[in-house]
Amino acid sequence: MSSKEHDDRKIWKEEEFAEMAMGGCGRWQVTILLLLSVIKLPVAWTQLGIAFLAAPVTFHCSGSNLTCTTEAGDPCNSWRYDRSVFPETIISEWDLVCSRSQLVNITQMVLMIGLLIGNFVFSIAADMFGRKLPLVVSGVLQMLTGCCASFAPWFSAFLVLRFLQAVATGGAMTIGFVMCMEILSGKWRTTVTTLSHIPFNIGHEIMVPIAYFTRHWRLFQLATSLPSALIITYLWLVPESPRWLLAVGRHKEAVEVLRQAAASNNIQIPEDVCFLKSEKELMDMGEKKPTILDLLRTPNMRKKTLAMCFNWMARGLCFLDSVDIQLCFVRWTWEKKPTILDLLRTPNMRKKTLAMCFNWMACGLCFLGLAHYVSTVNGNIFINVAIGGMFVIPGMIITLFTLDRVGRRATLVGGNLLASVSCFLIIVFHEAPGKSDLPRVVLVSLGILGMGISFPTAYLYSGELFPTVVRNSGIGSCSMCARIGSMVAPFAASLGTYNSALSPLTFGTVPLVAAILTALLLPETKGCQLPQTLEEGELFGSKSTDNVHKENVGGFRNDAFQSDIQT
Repeated sequence: MSSKEHDDRKIWKEEEFAEMAMGGCGRWQVTILLLLSVIKLPVAWTQLGIAFLAAPVTFHCSGSNLTCTTEAGDPCNSWRYDRSVFPETIISEWDLVCSRSQLVNITQMVLMIGLLIGNFVFSIAADMFGRKLPLVVSGVLQMLTGCCASFAPWFSAFLVLRFLQAVATGGAMTIGFVMCMEILSGKWRTTVTTLSHIPFNIGHEIMVPIAYFTRHWRLFQLATSLPSALIITYLWLVPESPRWLLAVGRHKEAVEVLRQAAASNNIQIPEDVCFLKSEKELMDMGEKKPTILDLLRTPNMRKKTLAMCFNWMARGLCFLDSVDIQLCFVRWTWEKKPTILDLLRTPNMRKKTLAMCFNWMACGLCFLGLAHYVSTVNGNIFINVAIGGMFVIPGMIITLFTLDRVGRRATLVGGNLLASVSCFLIIVFHEAPGKSDLPRVVLVSLGILGMGISFPTAYLYSGELFPTVVRNSGIGSCSMCARIGSMVAPFAASLGTYNSALSPLTFGTVPLVAAILTALLLPETKGCQLPQTLEEGELFGSKSTDNVHKENVGGFRNDAFQSDIQT
């Protein structure tokens, strides 16, 4: 990048200076992105490791050829396991079979709950203490809890430790993504968002040889947990987010980081930097810790606090009889602000929100469900899981090409239909003695390919669909639905124990419904001026305004979204 000269006497806005000093995406950003991508490997091992921790094994009741009962018809309480492939799994160690078989699914559901809690807890920590320290803490906690889980003597202890490991993993996922977004600008944020799943997929593939050479679940758990200790080196290798430092008024540290970025990217910045806001003002904002007294410190905050306190007091004293008094008082004191409820308040916004939430749920259910289901298909479990993982990156590459050419809606519909048709065809190629399982493995992999197209598309599509004032709430709600789908996924994958057609039928029906909802209810956002207010969001995509929002904006350059996802 050629050198740029800037006026030393210019008074800078914080964001303007950060954009200028960092540039678009240079050597400095690439180095940090590569380092942050490494944390996606243990994230993948934690989320997908259940395929080998609880690998399917053949079992029989001791002294009988039956599985869950003795020859006399009594419930079995001791089993013999086929240990030819895996000497020990959590299934064989703690007898998670027959009436206890659902405990395997509960293990994965608890993991997903932990991820959700980790997203929330570490997001708050990252806003309070910066990005780097909570990221390192999450990695160390991920390593410690994972290693302890490998020595767990009881299933209950294993469950608790896996939950704590998931909390740490959720933190690493969230903070790593935020740091990536904060060192990038413009179209690079969207591109990195789409490509951010590739390191996760690489972790998916690396997991297979780890499982092949360890075989025992305790060794596998230990081998996939120890590498997280390397995150300690990030204290020296990864800088603090300069945007966070600027936001909390730590200008001196921010400028030092930005000088390193500028030097690495061959950009010249002025020696003396003067910001629009005074250093003292922003330092006071950054160092002062909020307390309950801040609710009454300023006039506007004070009247809003008193209004809500009056509401709660009136509700306690008078219940519904005080509604008129409450409404009058609130209207007088508090200007209405957009909330998450506005996503469902009006007809057009409601149908778009519900359709997009269902799409995210379908992605969470089918992606993780199929990744788990492929390990249950007959044949070599290592080859099956490896083949299934190979199809995700091609899906992302397809997404990069189709988003800008055929649009968001067609890409999302296409990905969902590919997954749906592939899963329905699995029913045709059902298991049978002497019949090759390769067609079923390929079809499951094509279903994963479809989800590899749908998932990154859904994220970008959601960011462009929701109006700016509720965009974070909209994406957060969709992400919650994806987590719900992920929690249900292991139960859907295990339906094959009752009927071999149930799992593929479920994985085929859900994305089919998602494709229909997308085609019927969601507008195209490619090349459109994106909505900013709730009113624009309600009109966006309605039949009477289909041509109102068109603007000469090409592909990824949807500026309303680009400027809003700085996180």
